[in-house]
Amino acid sequence: MARQMLKNLAMLDDREVIGARHHSLDLWPVLLFVVHLAQGLAFSRLYPEHLFDPDILSYFVYFRNWLESTTALHGAAFFNQPKPLLVFGLGPLGDATLAFYCTAVASAALGTLVYLIGRRAFGQATAILWSLLLLLDPQKGFLTLKSSADLYLTVFLFAAIFFLLAGRRGAASVALLFSALVKPVTIPCAAVLLAGNGSRRRRWVYAAIPLLALPLTMLANVVLLGSALDPGQYLREFAMLRDGDSIQPAELVHFALWTQLVKTRFVSTAPLGIVGLFIWVARDRRRLESPLLVIPLLFLGGYLTLTAVTVYMPFFRFFWPLEVWFLGFLTYGIVEIAQRLAVGHRWGQAAVASVLLFFVVDDSVVKHLSYRDHFALPMEANMAFVNSSRAVLATQRAAGEHVLVPLAFQPYLMWELDARGPAEIATAEQAALHGSGTFPEWILHVPRGYVSQRAQDLVTQLIHDGGYEVRLTDGQASLLALPSAGRVEPAPSDAG
Repeated sequence: MARQMLKNLAMLDDREVIGARHHSLDLWPVLLFVVHLAQGLAFSRLYPEHLFDPDILSYFVYFRNWLESTTALHGAAFFNQPKPLLVFGLGPLGDATLAFYCTAVASAALGTLVYLIGRRAFGQATAILWSLLLLLDPQKGFLTLKSSADLYLTVFLFAAIFFLLAGRRGAASVALLFSALVKPVTIPCAAVLLAGNGSRRRRWVYAAIPLLALPLTMLANVVLLGSALDPGQYLREFAMLRDGDSIQPAELVHFALWTQLVKTRFVSTAPLGIVGLFIWVARDRRRLESPLLVIPLLFLGGYLTLTAVTVYMPFFRFFWPLEVWFLGFLTYGIVEIAQRLAVGHRWGQAAVASVLLFFVVDDSVVKHLSYRDHFALPMEANMAFVNSSRAVLATQRAAGEHVLVPLAFQPYLMWELDARGPAEIATAEQAALHGSGTFPEWILHVPRGYVSQRAQDLVTQLIHDGGYEVRLTDGQASLLALPSAGRVEPAPSDAG
């Protein structure tokens, strides 16, 4: 039976390769790449401060420390853990704007990959709609601005799906290796490379290549942190920060497939995606073995494995690849329903599809507006103030003086103020969990920037008890200092 399944997968791949030859002169990939690239550039004009995300700034700090052979970030509580491919790929740039341009190209490549995969799996009309609807996904725009690891992981996962559908298993193996060098949770996806035709030895070699991410990641942790397993401590500490216990496998599946997809993202249209998935599989049962179906499930299996070995608290962005994947079946479901309800009437099919697409667009717009109002605009205001504070700290702060900041702004100030470790730029969240010790000379107080209420309460108490004076404020956020803090100006000379 197993041999028959492998044979079916190989036959499906061969049929899709042959069908793809009819699209050799297709200009849609180029057009969609340009449209997705333009979207990323437009978002950077609307939300310029999002480029200074903690993740990308942490890659710069890690790479700079590596060049100086220091592992000062070892044991730094809550500091973003290194993603080897991004630390050594984007870290040398040392500029958030340059990193964003690279990510904008990667994001545009994802929009093109979605089309190419959809063309093979669903047909050209569905493929075009899938790629265009992806433009409306609010997470895509913001993950691109932030040069997010989850954006890069999604690009490599979909590249692996595309290469497998094209019969290029070697390229798919390398794509999965790159995805695992961003986050090792994608390693289980390598199991799909064991299926198909070809020699057994070659299939095992292809499946083994992504496993190289494990020793390479551990080596990167050693040179960057001084410890191969330091990220495990990061996950446990972050769970403590959020006052949560380790999420269980059943809870994670519920979170990723129900809470995120049905209850949060596709609130009024999720049934269309489920219908599309069932129709797609029902038309050819061999599709149960297709990489388009298997790889997303194995990706989810990687996170299930993570929940079994460490304390872990999920975020929606971690499962964004599933959101992109489900959007494809949702689009396919819309097209199929429209065709079946208005058989032989093109205008009728277009009308039905337009009505259903309206609800998809509405879900996307509502989600975008909610994110913009509750997260994006506050982040823009906060980051603008932090940037102004950086200039004051650079000119007024004396050497060795400590700064207490919200967690989200630590990597930015460490990079801009040339700090190697967390000793000088400490987080309020760390102080709230383990005690603040003494009064820091400087406090960057951003009321909407704390991860936990305990951190905000601690800073409020420090300000009340320490007699801090305001050095900079925008009416809400403040940069405060002890009266004695700052550079001592030389006394004027009486000579002459």
